[in-house]
Parts: sequence; C-alpha cells; structure tokens
Amino acid sequence: MNTIKYGLYKTLGALDTIKLKQDCLSIYETLKQLPMDTNWIGSDGQPNAPETLKSLSQYNIFTFPKKSLHELYDFVKESFYQIEKEHYGYSLKQKYYIQAWLNVYHHGQFIDWHRHHYDVAWAWHGFYCIDAEPSETLYKFIDKTEISVPSLNNQLCLGICENNEHKTLAWPYMDRPRITIAFDIISVQSLKNVQYNHWIPI
Repeated sequence: MNTIKYGLYKTLGALDTIKLKQDCLSIYETLKQLPMDTNWIGSDGQPNAPETLKSLSQYNIFTFPKKSLHELYDFVKESFYQIEKEHYGYSLKQKYYIQAWLNVYHHGQFIDWHRHHYDVAWAWHGFYCIDAEPSETLYKFIDKTEISVPSLNNQLCLGICENNEHKTLAWPYMDRPRITIAFDIISVQSLKNVQYNHWIPI
C-alpha cells in the first residue's frame, strides 16, 4: 500500500479486469433502467456525470451475485483494514459499512470537483479502475495543493474524505467507455439514522 498524501493511498490488485468489465457492462444495462435519484447532484453542477451515478442511492454493486465483484469486495475490504491497522489502529474498534456504485463514462463525460461525507468522522472514499487507461483523477488537499493520480487498471485508490476533494477529466475516447467502481466506507455510528438499505457491512 503506497501513501500518496494526507491520508490518500493506492495499491495495485491482481484481479481479472476482463471479467469485471464484462460483468459491469451487463449490470450497466440493468442500472440504466433505474429512475434518477430525487436529490441527484446533476441538477446542481454535475450534468456530465455518468448515468450510473445518478441513481447510486438505489443500488450497491457489491450485492450483484458475480464472482468477479465478490473478489473485488474482498480486495477492497482487505486493503481498507490493512490501512486501518498500519496507520489508524486506534479506530479498528469501529464497525464499518460500504456503499459501492458503477461509473461508466462515455465520450465527454466527467465528474467535476466534489467531496464525499467531509463532515463525517472516519469516512472514506475510494475507487477501483477496471478499464480507465489512459486517464487521471485530480485531487485537491486541505493545504490547497493539487496532484494528479494516474488511473491504472487494477489500481485501488482510497482516502479519508475530510482531507480532499477530487475530479475526473472528460473521457476523450469514443470506441470504449471508462469503467470504475467507486465506494464510500462509513462507520456504523454515522449511519445509525439512515433508513435506506444500500449500505452493507465490510
């Protein structure tokens, strides 16, 4: 696990991204039928985001019964608790839940600057690249510095929410989409008043 900056980490996996891509594109056809969330941020500055993000509160991609997704879930869980143990051992007594969604970027689509659960203690956000080369994710930290993190296939990037905001650039290719799986990880204490059920234990 490599430290990038301010609680942001990355590591390379060894998963079958070809099978992951096949499964994700199959699931994508189902997700396109979901209605848009009533509180979708696209109405407030994210009009170019992927379709699958617009209904993210209605599903958790890790609940689809696919072997490839189960293996990715295991990899995310193992990596998360490795970071917790090595860098934040005092918070291991927390119990966590995860929400995960599919991002399928077509030509010209991107997500502008945004943050995840920045007002929640011990909230994490990350993403896993399935077919994302060549592209990058830009990060802006609490000291106003910015860096670019190349999006390598089979790479997991994970960071504490309060420390950064981030964005993607417009996907320039028309022959194939950019495919990632993104997720939030939050302690059960922070979710105790949540009524919807797309969060699962991790």
